[in-house]
Amino acid sequence: MVLLAICGIAALVYAAGNALDDAAMGRQAGAVAFGALAGYVALAGRGLPPRVRWPLLGSLLVLALGFAVGALLLQAAGPPRSYGFFTYDPLPRPHRASLVRAFGRGLSTMAVPLLAYPALAVAVSGLPHQRRRGLLLAGPVAAAALLGWFAVQVASADRDGGFHAAPTVPEALAMVGAPLLVALVAIGAGAVATQRVQGRLITVGFALTALSTLYALELSRYSPLVFDEVAAAVGVAPAETVIETAMRWLSGVSLVGDYGAGEVLPPVLAVAQVLGAALVAVGCVRARPVPVAGSAAAEADDPGGDLAP
Repeated sequence: MVLLAICGIAALVYAAGNALDDAAMGRQAGAVAFGALAGYVALAGRGLPPRVRWPLLGSLLVLALGFAVGALLLQAAGPPRSYGFFTYDPLPRPHRASLVRAFGRGLSTMAVPLLAYPALAVAVSGLPHQRRRGLLLAGPVAAAALLGWFAVQVASADRDGGFHAAPTVPEALAMVGAPLLVALVAIGAGAVATQRVQGRLITVGFALTALSTLYALELSRYSPLVFDEVAAAVGVAPAETVIETAMRWLSGVSLVGDYGAGEVLPPVLAVAQVLGAALVAVGCVRARPVPVAGSAAAEADDPGGDLAP
């Protein structure tokens, strides 16, 4: 319980860092939150089958290390640089190479979640089955709703009153494809969890994980894809250093983003990201088998509390 309390306090600090535009504080708090969750699983989940315990523990450690590396890189490199430019002419459609680069850049900012959350799904898939017919369609319905919202955004997109062309589907996927993948992984894992022991608790955790990507999936927040190319052409785009490239790949851990100053939704979603992982971890730990009375396992120390059937 102490480790879970530490995780909860760190989640609030993580949200505060997001609200106060302090990325370093948010990354440090995220490292503490997921590190505490990993410690909880290491202690309370000693009775879990290896196929559940190791993917679960590994995914939480990956998230904790990602936040920690991000905090160190922010201290070493300073805040990210920004730049801009102005043009009287509409921006041209991006080339295919631009789409690939944009999608790759998005993947780099979500590299750690795209490694950690599939591991969480693997851990949940190893839990004992418990059939719930009423929840069989929950996953497909949630995925359809997410893709439907994405389609509505593309169909209703407006770029500066028509001055810039609205994005096509490939352009939209290049901009928000990475968080969309994370959300679909979370929804898929939640669908699997509905048919597992402690499924309701774990499903809520994955639902919170998927919801925490909503801010990153908002298409109106993204600039036209040719921005970097035009900026580079006019000489206002500084070359990315090696450490900045490493920062993008090794510290792309926040599903919400680092900077939400003056907004209410990003800090709330930051808490949802941590709370979602916590519910999955607690659900998996509570789903471990109950030892037979009098056995060595029943007499062993149980730091995780009551065992659930």
